[in-house]
Amino acid sequence: MRMVALMNMRSQVMLDAQLSPYRRSELRLAKEFIAAIPNNSVTLFDKGFWGAGILLNVANQGQQRHWLIPERKGLIYEEIDRYSENDRLLQMKVSPQARKRNPNLPETWQVRAVRYTVSGKSKTVFTPLPHEHYSDAQVADLYHERWEIELGFRDIKSSMQNNKGVSSTR
Repeated sequence: MRMVALMNMRSQVMLDAQLSPYRRSELRLAKEFIAAIPNNSVTLFDKGFWGAGILLNVANQGQQRHWLIPERKGLIYEEIDRYSENDRLLQMKVSPQARKRNPNLPETWQVRAVRYTVSGKSKTVFTPLPHEHYSDAQVADLYHERWEIELGFRDIKSSMQNNKGVSSTR
């Protein structure tokens, strides 16, 4: 079985979930509850949810709906602006496949790339959060809080197994 869930990060309350046979993709399941994402929120995605179709729809189907997602390796982009050493505005092309599935998608889209270091490792997260209101440090701190979601899933798995020890794999 596969499950994709929308969870409030700080309270660990599940807002919505979709279940399916394992062969169905997480991305397809997630598209079913994009409308359930609250206005005035930031949604933290795993890297498997990368794609202009889903990420642009998050922002376009509500008010002040933003997202954060880890950088996908091998992306081709053009740097449009540099706010600081670790904070850039990038422009990327929307793939022909994505535009074929959704002709309303633009030919290009822009994202902010924030680079930060955790335990000596450099990481980059993409977001549409405006740099005027959210510093690169605030964006990095917010994405680092994503581990609260993993704790919430661990608790759910544990209770489903009558509180036996649970190991998490991804």
